[in-house]
Amino acid sequence: MNEKNFTHLQQVIQERWGSASGQKVTRYVGKFRNRERREEKITAVVEGNHGDYTVSIEAGETSAWSTCSCYIGKGGYCHHCAALGLTFLAEPTSFVLIEKVE
Repeated sequence: MNEKNFTHLQQVIQERWGSASGQKVTRYVGKFRNRERREEKITAVVEGNHGDYTVSIEAGETSAWSTCSCYIGKGGYCHHCAALGLTFLAEPTSFVLIEKVE
């Protein structure tokens, strides 16, 4: 595991979603399955009100991107994205590392 990528991803998530709260967010924290991490990107699936949603967060050098397949998640600022970030901060080792094959 590239420790630099891991640490940077944690920092970006902490800055963007570390203080997220509210019932809509906390209801999904820890409920994700198929948790994966590729370099500085995490993805997982969560059961929402209208089926399963695929959620992802990616850290860039100076910013972060997130997306969700829910109806408000195209821009990435839905409660599922916040919950995925909090899940990663609480349980980072639960995300399976998928390493790039060269």
